[in-house]
Amino acid sequence: MKEKIKGVVLVSDKIKIIDLFSGAGGLSEGFLNFNYKNINVYELCLGVDIDRDVEKSFKLNRKKIPFIRENLNKINAAELLNHANIENGDLDMLIGGPPCQGFSRAGLQNIKHPLNELTLDFIKIAKKLNPKLVVIENVPNMFNLSAGHYITKISKKLGNMNYNVWSKTLCAAEFGVPQLRQRGFIIAINKNFYDGNQIFPKPTHSTKKDLYKFMYFLGSNNNDDKIDEYIKDHNLKFVSVEDAIGDLSGLEAGNKLKEYPRKPYTNYQKEMKGNCENLMNHKAVTHSSEMIAKMSRIYEGCYPNNKKKYYSQAYRRLHRKGVAYTLTTFFYNPGSGRFTHFEDHRTITVREAARLQSFPDKFEFVGNFGSQVRQVGNAVPPLLSKAIAEKLYKEVFA
Repeated sequence: MKEKIKGVVLVSDKIKIIDLFSGAGGLSEGFLNFNYKNINVYELCLGVDIDRDVEKSFKLNRKKIPFIRENLNKINAAELLNHANIENGDLDMLIGGPPCQGFSRAGLQNIKHPLNELTLDFIKIAKKLNPKLVVIENVPNMFNLSAGHYITKISKKLGNMNYNVWSKTLCAAEFGVPQLRQRGFIIAINKNFYDGNQIFPKPTHSTKKDLYKFMYFLGSNNNDDKIDEYIKDHNLKFVSVEDAIGDLSGLEAGNKLKEYPRKPYTNYQKEMKGNCENLMNHKAVTHSSEMIAKMSRIYEGCYPNNKKKYYSQAYRRLHRKGVAYTLTTFFYNPGSGRFTHFEDHRTITVREAARLQSFPDKFEFVGNFGSQVRQVGNAVPPLLSKAIAEKLYKEVFA
């Protein structure tokens, strides 16, 4: 890690990270994928999660990184450091995304939800480990629940532990992810190590406000010339659905592909494919003939007439020239959101959802189908995490 002493930067080991509530690893994937001057500066030393299939996916993709499958409240700080092979006081970063059921708009939004206590368990672990930096990820509604009481409570606890604390909601599409997914982040940095002001990355792509306006425009316009003109006139910069998954289309419901149907033809597709030769997790759900007939009548990207907000995205197609809306753990179900492929009569596959989340194709998800869907749907988009990793490194360490 780099330590700042009287303005002089001293270079030593890589920045050591422990990832709690790791899931399959979207948050840590962004840190691992960030390079500074062609050198990877972050080192993931340990992953922790309770899910058995998450453990399988984590170990498959990170064969040399230790993993603990256990409830966080049953693990002490000494065990974590021992498994991570880190000396007491040498942990640089503690990151993680505690479960969001008590905060989510899709859930009960209950401040007393038992899973909310896991965030406090996370902070208790942070107090014992005393890392230089803490990064907590959750749904944006965590900031609003109970008039902001919960986030104030967390910030106060971290402040009493000698941390400066920042919190903000970031939209993944503003950082090159083809999805209007918003996530809330809390970043805490030891006061003795950093006392700057700006710690969150600035958008590299068009703002969520401009992209939402564009998506509404797409809802009533299927003329390619008008769409292209709108993009040009509004100077929009984003990664579209087709940019992300266009090379994987042509798959029928119930079928599976293990080889790429065509070569990648956009920069994003090329980046996601990398050196992969085998196509993984690209199996389409088997829909009934009645459902396929219904899908065939759904126009690309159009908005429904139903004025009930809850159903406003149900049974809708993605638009190839737009971005995806937030992926959930039900993206296999056409009635649960805008998850129908832009041209094929089926919902998107696990691999396509992973692309829309910005997971590289080399990242394989294991477990039964429902588990794979849950792992992808719950994940932090790696490109969003990478933007945070870059900002933290350049602002704090470089």
